Amino acid sequence: MVILAGLFSGFAVEVHAQTCDDGGACNRSSSHKVLHVDGDTQSLQSAIAAANSTGNTSIVISSNQTLTTGLTLTGTGVELTCQNHATLTAGAAGFWMVKLLGTTESVENCGFSPGGNSGAQAIFIDGASNPNIEGNTISGFEAGNGSIYLVGTSNAIVRNNRITAGIGGPDGIFGEKNTIDTTVDGNYVDESHGAPWAHAIGFHSTVGSESVSGTKVVNNTILAGNNFCVEIGPFGGLTPGRVILGNNTCKLTENGGSGGYSLGVSGSSITGNTFDANGFTATIAAYEIVTSLNTSVTGNSASIGQAWTSVNTTAVTINQSHGISFAGNTINGWGGGNAMSAAGWGVAVTTGGVSNSLVSNNTVSGNVFVFPKGQGSGGIFQQCQASGAVCSNNSYSGNVLVGDGTPNSLGFRLENDTGTMQNTLISGNSITGTNYGVDVWNSTVAGTHIYYNLFNTTSANVVDSGTGTTKAP
Repeated sequence: MVILAGLFSGFAVEVHAQTCDDGGACNRSSSHKVLHVDGDTQSLQSAIAAANSTGNTSIVISSNQTLTTGLTLTGTGVELTCQNHATLTAGAAGFWMVKLLGTTESVENCGFSPGGNSGAQAIFIDGASNPNIEGNTISGFEAGNGSIYLVGTSNAIVRNNRITAGIGGPDGIFGEKNTIDTTVDGNYVDESHGAPWAHAIGFHSTVGSESVSGTKVVNNTILAGNNFCVEIGPFGGLTPGRVILGNNTCKLTENGGSGGYSLGVSGSSITGNTFDANGFTATIAAYEIVTSLNTSVTGNSASIGQAWTSVNTTAVTINQSHGISFAGNTINGWGGGNAMSAAGWGVAVTTGGVSNSLVSNNTVSGNVFVFPKGQGSGGIFQQCQASGAVCSNNSYSGNVLVGDGTPNSLGFRLENDTGTMQNTLISGNSITGTNYGVDVWNSTVAGTHIYYNLFNTTSANVVDSGTGTTKAP
């Protein structure tokens, strides 16, 4: 190791030969440098310039810094690392404190503060490849698209950061415009005080020919404010594929927000997530699966209890989607109301009023639904309500629906207002403690098959106004 002190004012340089896995030198012409910064901002800017020029350099900040201009990383392999809980504070408004524009760059273990400058923004990753944002604390920001904002970025890792939105602040972590194969892992995101549009974690395909495919959001702890904990989907762009949403926890902190998780995806997996209403209401759902296809939703839970009985919000919506497998989930509570007219539901499989929607070949199986107490709400609702829509060949089997006998409560309702609904299978379900079991609402619901369900209702097991319904004990 060679130490070159005083090469630049305010920081020292360490040069390390790269080594192979066996301990031998790999390429002595390509060494990794370490620049130690403990002086003022100018020294930090000089270190950034030196690192960008040579690449393959770590800049180590050991004391707090106030930035009046942003830091931009452009060199390959440039790393910005903080020690001793060093915090970067914005000394002015209206700029990104750190930008990553290059390849294999990182920002690690730094604190970020707007310093009372409401227009200051934290980390912007623009067109970069293989960036790493890890172990940072970002709090109090009120501007920008995200405290960590990714645009046109590939293979990013955003891991173990702690993000707390300021009053009216932006999304915690947000990616768009062909941001692909991002991993968001183990972060704590508190969006309690964020703006009405701000999600804790959001990835949107926003350009017609681009997508946010390959996004992986796992093991995060999230507090939702006015919007979803996680929202991934097409917003003008292509439907994202290969999305993994797994083992996240989401808790509400405000009344009237959107809810938990919203995904418009294809060929994706939603597994092992939890949602806690925490006594607060929501307007959309704990889990919203919308404009999705060929996606599995397994082993998730929602704990709502009585929190939504003043609203008719549904716990899970499968909206304008086909080929969805919703299996092995536990839903405890949802919105109140009267299932014979308007109510909250455990699951609603629906067209959402969108013409020509395809809501077919969905499977809802092996789930547990515990009704909110004292409410006439419903368990599972399938509804076609748009011209040209097809809501056929959906299957509901092996589910356990547990009510408390409240009048107008209902296990299943099939309703075809506009569109085509046929060949629905309801089999092997346990429907207990509801007022009604299955209600085939109108004659345009065709060819329903109701087989071998266990009923324990206070009124009728099956109310059949459909066409060609077949029933077995």
